[in-house]
Amino acid sequence: MANVTVDDANPSIVYLPDGAWNTRNPSTLCPSCTANPNYTMMFDDTFHDGTFNSVSSGSNKFPNVPLTASMSFNGTAVYIFCALADSSTSPYGDSDMTFYIDGAIRGTFIQTAPGTPKVYQYSVPVFSLTSLSPGQHTLTIQNGHVNGTRALILLDEIIYTDASTISSSASTTSPISSQQSSTSTEGSAKSTKQNPGIIIGSIVAVALGFALFFWWRWRRPHSISPWRTMIDPDNPSSIPMSEPLSTPSSHPAYSSDAPTSFGITAAPYSSWQANSAVPDIQPGVQQSTTITHDAGSPLPFYPSSALQPRHVEDEATLDDAPPAYDELRRIDTAQAVMNQ
Repeated sequence: MANVTVDDANPSIVYLPDGAWNTRNPSTLCPSCTANPNYTMMFDDTFHDGTFNSVSSGSNKFPNVPLTASMSFNGTAVYIFCALADSSTSPYGDSDMTFYIDGAIRGTFIQTAPGTPKVYQYSVPVFSLTSLSPGQHTLTIQNGHVNGTRALILLDEIIYTDASTISSSASTTSPISSQQSSTSTEGSAKSTKQNPGIIIGSIVAVALGFALFFWWRWRRPHSISPWRTMIDPDNPSSIPMSEPLSTPSSHPAYSSDAPTSFGITAAPYSSWQANSAVPDIQPGVQQSTTITHDAGSPLPFYPSSALQPRHVEDEATLDDAPPAYDELRRIDTAQAVMNQ
């Protein structure tokens, strides 16, 4: 989208009635004109002036006839800028403007001059409309109305927003508008070029971060924390121990965190509980002794040779549990008979 500036001297603007308007520029003087603003304060040093007067007079060739300035444009917004005279006489500085878009009234500018002689206001936005539908439109500026008061117009420029062009103009494009459009376009191009670089740089940074993290994890020494277990009174088949074991150098280190268990076999609970009475001690016969733990239940005590540590992984290859008390008694009795 671009703002297109149309100077008042552009031939695309049609001024009616013919001869009711004065074309003003430094090379075209108007000795009979009472309105004499500073040319250099006007866009392109030009302006058009016209006065509506409902009363017939010697200088008024079109009494009670409103003055119009019309042009067609293809855009979505339009702005009109004029100069205003603060004087109430010579010239009469009152304003009475009506603005039409496609034949319909879209706004007015009515103002009574404050009465300060030889003072002018420049580049005053007397009308703006930004809600136009895209397409061709006709703008008409009317100065005064039938049977209305005397009114002065000093038309300087018309600007419209054209969505179909970037930097074209019906006559002269405003330097400020052109500079802003160029800067905006250049900034957009730079932004477009920078965005892929930022995205790629972010992806590379994240990838490097992950790579460094995994490399650091890989460089860390792998350690094994094997554990011993202590005896469980309720399950004497395994012996948990509390202090860690060091892994021999001849054995590979495993990544599993499961503790290594050792165990011994014991007589089933039902066997030694049913035979809790202490047997008679026979001379020359190895006996087992029963002791009582804190809960009052008897526990069999075996010689140290029967308590051999073993890996639970090899449990399937171990011998059966030591014989129960009754079994030991029968074996001892048989041995005694044979010795006699």
